[in-house]
Amino acid sequence: MQIPLISSLIHYFKVVYGYTGRKLYILLLLFLFGGLSESIGVSMLLPVLNIDKAVSDQDQYTKTIYIFLESIGINISLFPLIILLSIAFLFKGAFVFLQKTFTAYIRFNLIKDIRIDFCNKYKGMKYSYYTITSIGYLNNIITTEINRGVGALNRY
Repeated sequence: MQIPLISSLIHYFKVVYGYTGRKLYILLLLFLFGGLSESIGVSMLLPVLNIDKAVSDQDQYTKTIYIFLESIGINISLFPLIILLSIAFLFKGAFVFLQKTFTAYIRFNLIKDIRIDFCNKYKGMKYSYYTITSIGYLNNIITTEINRGVGALNRY
């Protein structure tokens, strides 16, 4: 028994992969690294907030982070913690920028490829079909419907 949601997601993944190729995997890696850098940044926020508390008042998570940082040679004070937090969020910003840039690159290449495919299909169309079909309909497919279809894939 197939679950319709999962089978449709797999189907659309294959469709998008057919147009984009391995660029889709690069985009997924960018999403993964962006999420990891954000989680590291957020996880560093709690030790920064607990820097002024006594060791007995600190929670186990903060103690674990402090032990890890001391084991790699980072002194536990406010300045190094803020620097690490800033670096993590800078990495997150860089990954989000790369995600957005690469998504736009994939999207516009997809629009270009589909439009070229439709133009080639129009070129192979019979003249009798061309004369009975509204030119507005054919133009609408090229200009509007392709953008809507790629926008749906972008939301997917």
